[in-house]
Amino acid sequence: MNSRLKIYTARFISSLALFISPVIFAAETYSDHEQFCHLRSFEQCDLYLKDSLANITPLSTQWYKVSSYQLDFYYDHQLFLETLKITTPLLAQTELPSVFKAQIYFYHAKALNYTGQKVLAKEVAFKTKKILKEHFDAFQDPYRIVEIANLYHVFGDPENALKLLQKTQRQFAKRQDPHFNFELYGNLAQTYIALGDLDKQTTSWQKALYAAHQTNDPQKIKIAYGGLAFSQKANKDYQAAYNSYQKALATKAPKQNQASFARLQINLAEMGLALENKKLATEHFNKILPNSVPRLHKERYLQLQTQLLIK
Repeated sequence: MNSRLKIYTARFISSLALFISPVIFAAETYSDHEQFCHLRSFEQCDLYLKDSLANITPLSTQWYKVSSYQLDFYYDHQLFLETLKITTPLLAQTELPSVFKAQIYFYHAKALNYTGQKVLAKEVAFKTKKILKEHFDAFQDPYRIVEIANLYHVFGDPENALKLLQKTQRQFAKRQDPHFNFELYGNLAQTYIALGDLDKQTTSWQKALYAAHQTNDPQKIKIAYGGLAFSQKANKDYQAAYNSYQKALATKAPKQNQASFARLQINLAEMGLALENKKLATEHFNKILPNSVPRLHKERYLQLQTQLLIK
């Protein structure tokens, strides 16, 4: 896959950045650090990226490429302060390649937002949308429009996000690119979530899942199953949601780690309770290592512990 065409946004797709949650963090624009790191662990990939950059001429073509991998890597792992350390000094550079410049502004705006610097984040997001629009006008790359919609969504304007995504869907309806379709329908699903349209979010995740299978990318497949499960849960179809979470768990992806494993087990335990099957819920809960539970999911973990009367 062309590295500059890789997007997760909405982790978010991305952003899902919190992995299988109602919030998409970011589209993983322009880079593919999983392929560069070739299934290395987090620590090994981090060191490999740093060592590679140390041996490359700064601001050379290869330096931009590996820096893009590193930026994608830090943001994807929710290391927002590390993301800002990379993007902040680069904002002062005036001669950055257009693709790399767009990526810098995109991640900088979103990292500011998730570190609580909301006002500054909106200012940068405005500049980011302008850069992405210029990039689209120059190259007619629909990924850039999906990213603009993603920014609208993140900064609280799902109505405009939906308009852009629907326009892009119509304009590029014949585009046979499963990576693009995954991003498009994943972002559409997240937008419908924000707008409270449960039926359309489910349909969009089903289309994103179909596209994910066409890419043969296990991370995309995992994300799509998680997103579909979330929408099924919102529709109170708990058995379907449980099955989708199980399929997400069974999909072996490079980013599978104890934190994502813990989040999935929390989801499965909650579905067990929703299905009034306390034994099933307890089985999933007991598979969780307490120290692996992400901070943002700690409350859910403790609530399950109380509900299941586990000491």
